[in-house]
Amino acid sequence: MASLQYCINLAAADKKINRGIKEALEFNLKNNLGATDPEDIIRASVRQLSQKKRDVMVDAIRVSDAIAHMESHPGGLGLGLVSLLGKDLTKRAKYGNIDYLQKTYRNRYDAQATEVIERFKTKFFGFMQGDKQGLGLFIRALHGENIADPTIVKLADDFKKMTENMRVHFNESGGNISKLDSYVLPQGHDRGRIKNVTKKEYVEFVRDRIDPNKMLDDAGKVLSEKDLMKSLEFVYDTFRTDGLNKAQGIFGPTKVSVKLSKKGSEKRFLHFKNGQSWMDYQAKFGKGDIFTTMTDMIDNNAADIALIEVLGSNPANMYQALRKYAEVESMKRGKEISQLRLAHYDAVYKVVSGEINGGHLTTAADVNQAWSNLEIAGKLGAAFFASFTDQVTIALAAHTNKMPYLKTLRRSLFTFVKMGVGAGKAERELLSSMGLVIDTVLGRAHSLNRFSDTYGTGITAKLAEGVLRFSSLEVWTQANQKGFAMEFSSMLARNFHKTFDDLDFVEVLISNGITREMWDDFRKTTPLTLRKSKFADLTKDKSTLFHQMVLKEMEYAVPTSDARTQAITTFGLKRMTGAGQVARSAMMLKNFPVTVATNQWTMSMTKQTGAGKAAYLGTFAIGTTIMGAASLMVGDVIRGREPREMNAMMWFDAFIRGGAGSLAADLGMADPNKYGRSWVDTAIGPKAGTINDFVKLTAGNVWQAVRGDETNLLREGIEFAEDLTPGAWQAQLLIDSMFDSVKLMTDPKYKRKLKREERRAKKDYGASYWWKPGDTPLEVLEDLQ
Repeated sequence: MASLQYCINLAAADKKINRGIKEALEFNLKNNLGATDPEDIIRASVRQLSQKKRDVMVDAIRVSDAIAHMESHPGGLGLGLVSLLGKDLTKRAKYGNIDYLQKTYRNRYDAQATEVIERFKTKFFGFMQGDKQGLGLFIRALHGENIADPTIVKLADDFKKMTENMRVHFNESGGNISKLDSYVLPQGHDRGRIKNVTKKEYVEFVRDRIDPNKMLDDAGKVLSEKDLMKSLEFVYDTFRTDGLNKAQGIFGPTKVSVKLSKKGSEKRFLHFKNGQSWMDYQAKFGKGDIFTTMTDMIDNNAADIALIEVLGSNPANMYQALRKYAEVESMKRGKEISQLRLAHYDAVYKVVSGEINGGHLTTAADVNQAWSNLEIAGKLGAAFFASFTDQVTIALAAHTNKMPYLKTLRRSLFTFVKMGVGAGKAERELLSSMGLVIDTVLGRAHSLNRFSDTYGTGITAKLAEGVLRFSSLEVWTQANQKGFAMEFSSMLARNFHKTFDDLDFVEVLISNGITREMWDDFRKTTPLTLRKSKFADLTKDKSTLFHQMVLKEMEYAVPTSDARTQAITTFGLKRMTGAGQVARSAMMLKNFPVTVATNQWTMSMTKQTGAGKAAYLGTFAIGTTIMGAASLMVGDVIRGREPREMNAMMWFDAFIRGGAGSLAADLGMADPNKYGRSWVDTAIGPKAGTINDFVKLTAGNVWQAVRGDETNLLREGIEFAEDLTPGAWQAQLLIDSMFDSVKLMTDPKYKRKLKREERRAKKDYGASYWWKPGDTPLEVLEDLQ
């Protein structure tokens, strides 16, 4: 990597920085004990320069650092660039990336808010807000009101400290957000709700609840009443038009910077009188609940910090400059980067920058997302059994990282049992302390990302979350992920007494860019302890590379979508656009097979020989097929069939279900009685089947009536409702029985259809039913006696 002095000289020669900035940088370089870490130089310089000069200085260092990383990648500048953004699929980048840096910071700041999250996390499978009354007191305490409950006051103080730590971290990385004691939480504005009121109604509602003495202009002066009202009208127009008023040249009273270094400043415009006023606004115009607003704020700030640390004050411009550098220089060197690869790099950037969630079709996107959530709730109730194959990928990841698989399995099972009975607080606190927060407590369907691109809040999101929690999929996923991460952390702590060269897993460290000096610094940190076991505290990792490594390897072990996967499954198209929604519908449920395919191909390519690569992929295919067979047999039992015979058709289905079937594996993720009815459905997504059923139910029956044919309105209506009825596997037989009973009463032909299904099951799988289709629970009990 080029020296910082060289980078400074280069930036000055290219007139990227002036003489004053060059001298300031050289002064700090000389007087900072010879520091070579760009972060140390930036932190030492940012307080001495104006914002404009700071941005230039930060950007000069960031771009030179980024180019040095890109040049160091053995695969060329293109792979070097995309490996700055997301996971390096060749595992040859010796530096971190934005995607996992964002996850690292999110975990660290969630850890600082652990007590708040534990107190107010959702309950009853995500449907109920925990301690709603206490949450109201908490919001009031955040706004400086006197609260009699000392525990709530302490939680509010801790949360304020955490938000201040984020602000300072952002500024030390090159940002410029001033401290505002009156600013507590952002508002989650719901455009639909705002559109339902007039501008006058909105302005009057907000004016009654804000503190005008805290509403300041760019110069820091209190706005006059006239300017205040104009500002509130501009706020209304901005949210109602999703910002289009700015694009049309209708500029508001405050400047809106495009630079990330000032991101957040313009969002802190509304200052409410007290906690109740903030909650009134949230209830009337907010999007999502208060708890989600809090956790989303942490997510967004963590993402911004990571972006500015890698791509400087204006990430979009910086990315385009680096992209151009990679494209031009590669062409000069006779290694032209294809347009397809460049498009993928663009898509990855859109994911990590959050641009992928942009667009202006807000209402259409919300409706389509609600539909997706209903599809997930109706079709993934039995996906828990498909996740049996995680044990194969966990075993392979453990072997690659020189970890004992049985210890990992024991930790996973222990965590699963503890979380399943509502215990495990000690484990949750330990994981949070070491920077590995359990996503389930955050109240969002994080495990959905294993199977489908997810976004948004609301009742349908809670419904999908509830089904996945009740079916044990979320708990199982989290237990496997955290069990693996805990064992990895424990392995690190157990080896703190060893030098870098004596480590069994030194190759793993090197492949993640960890040097001898980094290991020596990290092994001096104090481990955490739980039940006599020691764990490395990843929050004490100054380089963040150990933390990123554990998160990355954890997601290899338990296949979970990352920025590279999301770039593929969204095609880089913005969420709130027509093309973006079509892409997400077509790729729905394909996150898992894409993740498995990219992850396992990556892991196999790290093997040195062709035989090693073949052995790895063969082990993966055989292992997942066997686990897929076990999953199918358990699935048969919960659907009322006896376990199927091990014939050729069963092993083909097991190959698909296990994930080795790559893109066809989304068939195995969903309930085969509700999805996977044809390869067309698989290719264009489950929504196509739903649309087809709806057309047959409506226009199809109208056309049949016009032609004088027999209509099937009642039967098809019942089947359509059944297809979208949410249901976890524990209740699926009862749901099936209920719908079968209704169909038998309304359709004389349905009994013959059930008989055909029984014959087909016997022919294809050699299996008969222990709970025959159409039987009621009482009839099943009588048959068993």
